[in-house]
Amino acid sequence: MASNRNKLISKRRVIEVARALRARNPEMQTLHEIRDLEPELARWARVEIAQATQTLRQEGADEQVVDELEKAGYWIVALAMHAIRDGHFSLWRRSMTGTRLAALDPDLSQSSRRRKKGK
Repeated sequence: MASNRNKLISKRRVIEVARALRARNPEMQTLHEIRDLEPELARWARVEIAQATQTLRQEGADEQVVDELEKAGYWIVALAMHAIRDGHFSLWRRSMTGTRLAALDPDLSQSSRRRKKGK
């Protein structure tokens, strides 16, 4: 089991990403966004979610409930995808301090100094 210091995604990051995703996409039509950024992930999600919703329909589940669960499935995939991307960007950004890139972008070194002071 990984220790907490090795976590890429914190609760705070998930909340921030969820807020940003909802602000960009209030109708939670996330399949298009997933398809644009990660087409293979979108194909996999579409197949898996379609199988699950088909099973629910065959069992007689209410259509509105099935539709909401389908939306929620895509939402979870999009949220996870964006949280991981955001975490990777943050990790990359931290690794840039002290490099030529950091010298070109003062924001990189400033964010590093703020993090060190907060520890």
